[in-house]
Amino acid sequence: MGSKTYGLLRSLSSPAKPSQKTFTEIVKILQEHLSPKPLVIAERFRFHKRSQLEDESISSFLASLKKLSEYCKFEMSNLNDSLRDRFGCGLSSELIQKRLLSEADLSLSKASEIALAMETAAKDSQELQGKPESTEVNKLHPDKNKTEQVTQQKGPEKQKTPCYRCGAESHNSPECRFKNENCRKCGKRGHIQRVCRSSRADPKIKRKQNYFCVEDDDNFVASVEINEVNKLNSSIIWVTTKIDGHAMKMELDTGSAVSVIPLQKYKQMFRRRIPLEKTEVTLKTYSGETMTPEEIINVPIQFNHQTKNSKKDTQKKLKKLLDEYGEVFQQEIGKLKSTKAKLPLKEGCQPKFCMARPVSYALKPKVDAELKRLESEGILEKVGFSDWATPIVPVVKPNGEVRICGDFKVTVNPQIETEQ
Repeated sequence: MGSKTYGLLRSLSSPAKPSQKTFTEIVKILQEHLSPKPLVIAERFRFHKRSQLEDESISSFLASLKKLSEYCKFEMSNLNDSLRDRFGCGLSSELIQKRLLSEADLSLSKASEIALAMETAAKDSQELQGKPESTEVNKLHPDKNKTEQVTQQKGPEKQKTPCYRCGAESHNSPECRFKNENCRKCGKRGHIQRVCRSSRADPKIKRKQNYFCVEDDDNFVASVEINEVNKLNSSIIWVTTKIDGHAMKMELDTGSAVSVIPLQKYKQMFRRRIPLEKTEVTLKTYSGETMTPEEIINVPIQFNHQTKNSKKDTQKKLKKLLDEYGEVFQQEIGKLKSTKAKLPLKEGCQPKFCMARPVSYALKPKVDAELKRLESEGILEKVGFSDWATPIVPVVKPNGEVRICGDFKVTVNPQIETEQ
């Protein structure tokens, strides 16, 4: 018995221990949990619902019925009668059903013999008459409207009603996987564009389509579409600004970090006066696609009697911040001089001194160098002795350097009087 099964057994036999159970009791506990007895009503429902599937042989159908009857708990005297009844009612061939119904004293063995004989005779007759099964050839076109399906067939075949949702003949309309799809032509729900009966498309949507489509008689295989949608009733806000003295209509987007214009528009309006500048900026659309701009220009923009130059204004603001808060932007670590920190300890607490933890030989030079750097910059201060001592934890950074961390949870932290 594996560890997983043993853990399951302990949970099932709790509060008693598995060692207190006999082998027969253990087998019974696991069997009741892993293989519970099926419900008789549900098993009989599955049995009486079973019918012969398409392309399923009669022998396979009969074997499936016998397997389903295993947990139905039919009485031995009625088992063969139940199998005979379900076998006769579930056959897909009306001709075989009529033949079985014409028999006065029909048993299961006799019914199976007649059905198998008629099935074999039908197959042999088809081969003798030289009627091959239908073969299908699919044609691929660059336009979905030109997709065709050529069926080469000899002999009569039962005509099927195509699904009005997608046009396929392999299933009924309630079972179609497109029953919750919206039509791209009329906008209504419940069918797709290729079977749409609407005489005109939705006027609110204008599309350009260029796609390939593959279809067969069973289902809709694949469709790759490129749609260009232009909504007539859009909520876009347009403003007219003056860029370097030229009026330009632009879309207002308060969430955009930059303003974008076509390169052709730049060549028409600014090429002679404003040179392009190199940029490493990469733009990303709302849906996640990345775009790399050619280059950038910095121009004065005027709107509602306000004039701004993005580059100059940004540089002025940055210089003002650097001049006013120069100490904050220094390369070295800053120092808080006006305030002194205090750590209130709990009343009656005792100092705790922990010995230094061993450091691996490979990290020891880096740890020593980092401790010297922290001491030289005034972050750490060397002392001769102390009642408190906290071990350090060296953490290796992605660039290979070491960060020194103090494990204060074992010394000072439990003794600090925290404010609630």
